[in-house]
Amino acid sequence: MTITREQTAFIKGMAILMMLFHHLFAFPNRIDPSIVIIPLSQQINFELNIAQYCKICVPIFLFLSGYGFAFSKRKGPKDLSKKAVSIYSQAWLVALLFVPIGMLFFNGDGRYTLSLQSLLLNLSGLDTSWNLEWWFLFLYVAYLFSYPLLLKIPPLPLLAMSLVASVVGTRLYWHNFQAWYLKDIIAYLIWILPLTSGLMLGRHGTQINAWLERHGISNRLLTPLCIAAIVVIGYGLTKYFFVSLCLIVPLLAFCLIQLHNVLPQAPRRIFYSLGNRSGFMWLTHSFYCYYFIQPIVYSPHYTLAIYALLIALSWITSVVLGGIFDGIKRFVSPASRPEAA
Repeated sequence: MTITREQTAFIKGMAILMMLFHHLFAFPNRIDPSIVIIPLSQQINFELNIAQYCKICVPIFLFLSGYGFAFSKRKGPKDLSKKAVSIYSQAWLVALLFVPIGMLFFNGDGRYTLSLQSLLLNLSGLDTSWNLEWWFLFLYVAYLFSYPLLLKIPPLPLLAMSLVASVVGTRLYWHNFQAWYLKDIIAYLIWILPLTSGLMLGRHGTQINAWLERHGISNRLLTPLCIAAIVVIGYGLTKYFFVSLCLIVPLLAFCLIQLHNVLPQAPRRIFYSLGNRSGFMWLTHSFYCYYFIQPIVYSPHYTLAIYALLIALSWITSVVLGGIFDGIKRFVSPASRPEAA
């Protein structure tokens, strides 16, 4: 399996849509009881069931990250530091704009404070009290600096160690530790498997494709097998839910690639746009649906209309922030400025 840039953007677009659906409907306890939501069915809570499995958005992003790093020629400490700064800079821009708004208008619970400890923990991503959905920030950077070590471990031992880490992390997760550093360690253990599986696919994809061809396994045959495996793993490992999501990701990625290849160009472009803007959509959408304007986000009442509204709000915000971020980069980086005549 080979993943092109366009397919990567498509899968990211799917993943960010899953993330928004997950945060809208997977946590009913985080929705104001006075808000009226009209579901698709009164008998079966489709939204909750689907939203819980949309948690797979996290391992999807990590899988793609690992796959992309396998092809990167910039793997030194300086290159990794630049990448980390770029990721943090996007979060800091969002914090610069959204945290003051939160302090002024939406700080009834005292969430937004500017104490030295709060600043350091939130801006580093070590503890994300300003926006709980930013927990992925430090995790991503920690994985980024883990790549040089991971590349030194042979493929099979690396995958075996990652699987064990995911199982152990899942067991620890249910102990509900409150210390931020324990939460960070547990998250690192849980989600390392999709990262390393993506890394291994990128490094050994040619051999995998050759093996499939040698045994006459075509995409037409592999697609239903992957779908069946997704169902079996998803329902068979409910006790180890996070582990099941990690195991499903490569199979789901393959299925999404097949979907990408048969879709017309017009809907593809929609997913490309969502995928290319997924960073700022991730960083901002939960401000709307949890912390700032929850009654407005849920005001359409019907679940699909609520979903469409949050997608629109997040995408528009991402377009604006992307323009600001690119402008700042051109201003501070001489290399990105046009040469004088």
